[in-house]
Amino acid sequence: PFWLKPSQLEACLLHFSRLGTSRPLARASLAARMVLEGIFSCFVGMGIGAYNHHELLPCLKDSHKLASQKAAIAKEKAAPYVKEMSAKASPYVKELSVKAQDKAAQAAAIAGPMAKDGFAKAKDKATPYLKLAQEKMNEKINQAKS
Repeated sequence: PFWLKPSQLEACLLHFSRLGTSRPLARASLAARMVLEGIFSCFVGMGIGAYNHHELLPCLKDSHKLASQKAAIAKEKAAPYVKEMSAKASPYVKELSVKAQDKAAQAAAIAGPMAKDGFAKAKDKATPYLKLAQEKMNEKINQAKS
């Protein structure tokens, strides 16, 4: 933690180990403190950013503009390599797609009757809720029109 010096942190860990708590517990406590410190720092940073947004906004806009320009250049340089790699990968992708379709067909054949019954039950249970949602949506549309 930022408020503890390294020597104080070691002393805290030593204190935990002397109390009879295991070292994993002390490490877990340290990890929890570090996580909470990170969350706290995030909130402080958001507060500072909200307070100074007028000064920070131009800097952020400039950074975004520069990053967009550099990304466009990198995209242009990478385009030929991407096309080459996608051309090399397409036969493998097609082969894997065929294999996946075969496996899916086998699984559907095995689960055929159970899957059909399951879908029918799910449809029966969901139908009233879907009708209710449709009625509410139609009411909202009619209110918006009038």
